[in-house]
Amino acid sequence: MYEDEDSRIRWDATDIKMAIKRYFHKLDRSDFADADLEIEFMRSIHREWSYNPLMRRTDPEGMAIIDDFLKWFDATPFEDRSINDFTVRRLVR
Repeated sequence: MYEDEDSRIRWDATDIKMAIKRYFHKLDRSDFADADLEIEFMRSIHREWSYNPLMRRTDPEGMAIIDDFLKWFDATPFEDRSINDFTVRRLVR
């Protein structure tokens, strides 16, 4: 989505939730390279939020979803990652 005359792409909470769902869909299809791109997408937004406030591409609600998901992602072993996990279900609802 575009905001005013600013041509930077901005992502809202719905876009972030869809990225999480796409990540799990790609895992189910064994498309690990594309699944990693979804994680990198979220990490790039997280880095910009943390280190370059002028380049923020999401709102606080979207950033909270990304932050919680990345914490879960980093703490959960690969074999235990599932869209049915309580934390993930809470984030994408």
